[in-house]
Amino acid sequence: MSTSGPEAVVPGEVIEAFVRGRLGCSCPAEVFAQIAVEERPQGCRIAIGDRLLLDLVAAADGAADPERVGAMLEAGRQERDRRGMNRFRLVLGCADPDGLVATSPIDRDDRVHLHRVPLAEVQGLMARCRGGH
Repeated sequence: MSTSGPEAVVPGEVIEAFVRGRLGCSCPAEVFAQIAVEERPQGCRIAIGDRLLLDLVAAADGAADPERVGAMLEAGRQERDRRGMNRFRLVLGCADPDGLVATSPIDRDDRVHLHRVPLAEVQGLMARCRGGH
């Protein structure tokens, strides 16, 4: 597994288990042989096998605002296309995952996904991405 930006060491199995189990990704196992983690001000960006782009964001300080979510989805879609990747998944950690509603013009793109998961789960994975345990 490679990293970019500030050093981040996360076992590939941890990321693979999250992406497969929580997000329902069915990418072949060999895709997970190359994982790059980049720290970002709002969370972490994970590139998996040059196929899947994943942004982890703890939805605080207005991050769950529908307009902001739409902007994050659009930015992720553009980055996915720029890198020639297959999918983009925005993972928002929310105190109330079922209460977040977001719409965006990219709802028509079946290769862009919004996942709302419990805040503690995303914060735990982000802490590991940032070198915590």
